[in-house]
Amino acid sequence: MFNNILKISNIPKTCRERYLNLDCEEAAALSSCGIHFSGVSYLRRAYQVGNPNPSESHMVIFTKSGEGYLHTRENKYALKRNSVITVPAGYSSMFGVKNDDWKILWFYMRSLPRWQKLSEQGIKLSDTGMMPDIENSMEAYLAESRSENGTPSRAASLHAELICIYLNRALKISDQPSEIQIRSLENIWKLVRDNPEKKWTLQEFASVLNISPSTFQRLVKRYYSTSTWQKVIQIRMEQAKMTLLNTDYPLKIIAEKLGYADEFVFSNAFKKFYGIFPRHYKEKIRAELQNKKHSDQL
Repeated sequence: MFNNILKISNIPKTCRERYLNLDCEEAAALSSCGIHFSGVSYLRRAYQVGNPNPSESHMVIFTKSGEGYLHTRENKYALKRNSVITVPAGYSSMFGVKNDDWKILWFYMRSLPRWQKLSEQGIKLSDTGMMPDIENSMEAYLAESRSENGTPSRAASLHAELICIYLNRALKISDQPSEIQIRSLENIWKLVRDNPEKKWTLQEFASVLNISPSTFQRLVKRYYSTSTWQKVIQIRMEQAKMTLLNTDYPLKIIAEKLGYADEFVFSNAFKKFYGIFPRHYKEKIRAELQNKKHSDQL
């Protein structure tokens, strides 16, 4: 059997999709899991998305209600209530609603070492009893990560961690030593978030976990596919973005709070990370918010 996978994106206006906010401090656990796009979708008749090019990400779809389908070049799968399908990176696929509607929870995840099992097992469709846990955690995260005052939400961070835990259980990835190591590393990153201005050393990080600096470096590379200092920069840049959006601090003050020598060093670091200078970023986002506010009033 050889199925024709179309390049198609047919999304009826009656569909309702809510995306997890992954561009905030509370999403740290999700980013650590490699989740780079995720949401809760209520899809209607005629919905269909396909790409003949092999995906660079792992895709996971939980079916809450209704029924959908997924086609690869070799097989066709019926996605029914309380099922989960994993499609590893490297596959092309096409999926959509079979009848009238289809409610799904879905994740696109980077091909990190922690998800090696997904690559090894190939496409897998199975029943799951984890649906309520994952759905409740995602709904709670969606609510908490949109706090009105714009301040980081500890509750949202906890729900993000729960999403990762339940996802591991649903996919039957339960390498306990790895989970312990990941939690230990997350404690390190919490220290960095709490003290972003501190000039951390590799020896300090390693001593917290009672391991050698070289072992610490290997663990970071294994679980985050990046270097220790790139991870530290990522955390600082996430905090920089939140500060720019929610305060009127001068760049000099933001630079001091994040451990940069001055506003010029900070601005260049921000530009290197996000592709835009912080002053321009702030102007751009505020203009977009103003336009949205104006549109909502029309």
